[in-house]
Amino acid sequence: MEIKTALIVSESLLIDAEKMLNIGIHPTTISDSFQRAAAHAMQVLEEMSTPVDLENDEELIKLASTSLNSKVVSQHSWLLAPMAVKAVKRIIDLESPDNINLNLIKLVKKLGETVEESELIDGALIEQKSMGHGGPSRIEKAKIGLIQFQISHPNRWKKKEK
Repeated sequence: MEIKTALIVSESLLIDAEKMLNIGIHPTTISDSFQRAAAHAMQVLEEMSTPVDLENDEELIKLASTSLNSKVVSQHSWLLAPMAVKAVKRIIDLESPDNINLNLIKLVKKLGETVEESELIDGALIEQKSMGHGGPSRIEKAKIGLIQFQISHPNRWKKKEK
């Protein structure tokens, strides 16, 4: 649920809860009623739902496009929907497809670039600006080392004397 939608629903529930409190209905009764309503809503949604075939990319792209139609980028759903499907399919665990860690997908926004310039990169994206002192801005067949610890000056390794 989008944040705006959640806020509107929450506001309506709170307004109605206040009305019920004002006519003398006990807060526990209101809370229990909301819990029963939520459980019933989940049951209705489960009954309405249809399974999604994770192997059918065409169906998945249609679903992603439908989701994008309510967004600012709806006119670009032809590009973004297939990209979103590919990104999710790369991180999905077919053993537990209901549990997807979307934090494994990183969106990088670039100032001045258009949506049409969007691309899906499989792997790590390391952004480092040129040092600006006449150094190379492009290197072909570069070898890159990734260091997983902080590099510090050797003087910091020495024990401080008291």
